[in-house]
Amino acid sequence: MCHAIRQNVGANESAFDWKEKFDKTKEKYGKGTSDMIPYWCLPDEYPFKYQIERIVPMYPFGQDKTKYDRLINVLALYRLTLGQPRQEEMIAILQREDLSKEQMEELFFDLSPYSRNKKKQTLQW
Repeated sequence: MCHAIRQNVGANESAFDWKEKFDKTKEKYGKGTSDMIPYWCLPDEYPFKYQIERIVPMYPFGQDKTKYDRLINVLALYRLTLGQPRQEEMIAILQREDLSKEQMEELFFDLSPYSRNKKKQTLQW
């Protein structure tokens, strides 16, 4: 479990022990979702107090910027192929290619069991 998740749950819930804190968070924000909330990730409407921040120092006249851009591109492709969260980097790359929204949606894999169940419910008549 991520330290930022524990910090947010600990700061936003007034229960005595961790199990109660996570149970309250699950009840408030995780009803009807997968079991990943709140143990692995938190929803967008959660009152975040702590977030993970990426700080990459860039030296003037160095090659770090080029290497960093390449690293972000490879990371985005890796996450896309595995259906991982944080696909913002991949979206930014695809937006540079001027693809339509429909074309971009065709490229994404959604391996989430929650999304799959949601799609099944909408497909039933």
